[in-house]
Amino acid sequence: MPQKSSENKPQVDLLSGADAWSFLKTEAEITNWSRLYADCPWASEYQSPQFLRTWFDVFESRFDPIIIRETNTSGDASGLLFLALSKDQQRLIVAGGGQSEYHGWLSVPGNSHDFIQRAVALVQQKYGRMVRFTNLMRDVPVAALVAHAQTGKQIITSHDSRPLLSVSHRESLEAVLRKKGNKSKMNRLKKLGALEFQRVSTIEEFEACIDDIARIFDERQKVHNGVTVFDNPLHRDFPLEYMRRHPDLSRVFTLKLDQKIIGALIGHKCRDALVIDIIAFDLEYQKYSPAKFVIYLAALELNKEGFTYLDLTPGDEWKKQYQSTNEVVFCLDIFPSERAALTSNGLKLAKSATKLVLNSFRTGRTKARASSGA
Repeated sequence: MPQKSSENKPQVDLLSGADAWSFLKTEAEITNWSRLYADCPWASEYQSPQFLRTWFDVFESRFDPIIIRETNTSGDASGLLFLALSKDQQRLIVAGGGQSEYHGWLSVPGNSHDFIQRAVALVQQKYGRMVRFTNLMRDVPVAALVAHAQTGKQIITSHDSRPLLSVSHRESLEAVLRKKGNKSKMNRLKKLGALEFQRVSTIEEFEACIDDIARIFDERQKVHNGVTVFDNPLHRDFPLEYMRRHPDLSRVFTLKLDQKIIGALIGHKCRDALVIDIIAFDLEYQKYSPAKFVIYLAALELNKEGFTYLDLTPGDEWKKQYQSTNEVVFCLDIFPSERAALTSNGLKLAKSATKLVLNSFRTGRTKARASSGA
């Protein structure tokens, strides 16, 4: 049965097990969820029914849903937080896992602070675990949550940069590709064979090329990071299933040399941007900068579709060379107790980091120097 908050406020339930799976598959709940998603001004695609229902279906063998739902007096959802508990019950994560670039929750405007505080408290009451939110966009209303958790010394905060390449001005993108160094590399590639850039538009085309994309991606990851992401077959299954269900939200681009993929980009729509999920290139052709050409050629295609940004996503310094602007994003680790936070060996930095986060809410988007693309 759902676990309920007992306060004299809108009802908050924690759904797990069969109740949570039922929520994800019940049309009335999905309609309610979709309505809240549309009404929530800070919602991102990663909290949508399209994204999360696909993710839970693909990762069903690894995770079970945990859903914290607030309902108003009419019985409609006024707050939703989606988490996932591993089958061995050792990991509690925000739903979407590594496939979810930007975390968050849904709530009606004006009620987010109360809902998320109660939701996190209910989760920690039941599971006694840290809740980690990664890459919260700056319009997600977290200041009150940070201040509330800080009073109990239960929070560690940090921030990162979200690099964005503007795709609104086609002339600027074309100018980068016309630069002497880039033209020279492109011409040298063309001398090696037939060079073709294309959008992969159908699931059949994607199924035919994803293994080649995975191979060149993992070859580079193994060399530079010592990991191979696609050893887990679910990491292959998810982008395929997402395109199969939601082709309007998925984008895949490839750069081929004599029909061999030497560069690729997999992404999906989020707000006014295409968020890069995978950027891959063949190490054999690294000196020709195939990743750069994929990024700018994809940007030109996105310009035609009316996108505003290509979102390079936080975390890697090399991405900053392509950004035309950036936004701050926030990361929150909320612990069930001060002792748990101290054990994490991070609380000593919490005071200064939290001050930076709270101050950053007042600054908005920061302008970066215009990228030369070099």
